[in-house]
Amino acid sequence: MFRLAYENSIIEEVENWFEYSPARIDTAHDDSEEKFMATLEKTGDFIQDAIELYKVMTKESW
Repeated sequence: MFRLAYENSIIEEVENWFEYSPARIDTAHDDSEEKFMATLEKTGDFIQDAIELYKVMTKESW
């Protein structure tokens, strides 16, 4: 799904999206501080990418 979105110019940084899902799964199954910190580091990028996706999908500015 992410690759198709990238190929159709819906998302720009497909590599980021490939990292978000495993990060979420990691924290759901392992509540260690190490996993938490690794996922927390991705949060800023995820928020920005989610905003960009919203703008593309809705044709609205954020």
